[in-house]
Amino acid sequence: MEQEEPAVPSVAPAATDEAGMAASSCSISVQPPHHANPRKRGNDDASYIVPPPKTRVEGVSKSVAKQLWRQEMWKVKKAAKKEAKKAARLEAKQQDEEGVGDHRQEREVDPVLQQERREHRLAQRREAQEDFVRRCGEGARVVVDCGFDDQMTEKELKSLGQQVMYVYASNKRAPSPCFVHLTE
Repeated sequence: MEQEEPAVPSVAPAATDEAGMAASSCSISVQPPHHANPRKRGNDDASYIVPPPKTRVEGVSKSVAKQLWRQEMWKVKKAAKKEAKKAARLEAKQQDEEGVGDHRQEREVDPVLQQERREHRLAQRREAQEDFVRRCGEGARVVVDCGFDDQMTEKELKSLGQQVMYVYASNKRAPSPCFVHLTE
């Protein structure tokens, strides 16, 4: 009985700069085997992940070769997801043209009823905002001093932005929120 070998990507050596670092471009061709991965059920060719290359690529270290391989696998996965999304969008468009699953055309919507619903939603939002401001007045005040941004690295600035977004979101959901002030 002949046993099939799993596909291994072939990595072409990448160009190096004067420091000896490999450039980010390399060519990897991936051909999945004709059988499914026995460790995963329901695997199709698009989701088959090829293990990293076992052979060493000339001119680059093993870790750089793995990094290049991971970048190429990410590009392959991204292209496959893009194609799947495009196919789903085309299918939905065809169904929309054929009238399959389109329930919007079946029911007539009264413009007066739509306006009433819109006004009701706006009133609910206004009430929720007024309630939030009232509850904030009962709590403490939090001040975040952003005046040290000139002394922060790019990474720290990004982290600060994420922390502020987290504070804002959790404050909105809190049972007893507080006023949050950002200063410079």
